Amino acid sequence: MLGEFGVPVPRGFPAFTVEEAATAASQLGGPVWVVKAQIHAGGRGKAGGVKVVKSIDDVRAEAKRLLGAVLVTHQTDRTASKSTGSTSRTAR
Repeated sequence: MLGEFGVPVPRGFPAFTVEEAATAASQLGGPVWVVKAQIHAGGRGKAGGVKVVKSIDDVRAEAKRLLGAVLVTHQTDRTASKSTGSTSRTAR
């Protein structure tokens, strides 16, 4: 939505499997990607749900770790929803 109003937004793709995350990273190109857990709460970065990676193998490893994981943040408890994932390119 922000992109529609001219706000710069990094390209990214949702990923519901490890292979979808790896394919997304390949399609995005570049040497650095961000693998993010998608949850309905704030604080995912502090809870380990945002990782900067530098190889497709690392994209796979982080996607495997995050997909379906329960992230406990300051806005959730252990009954929080399981995460889905996304892969985006970073401007590093």
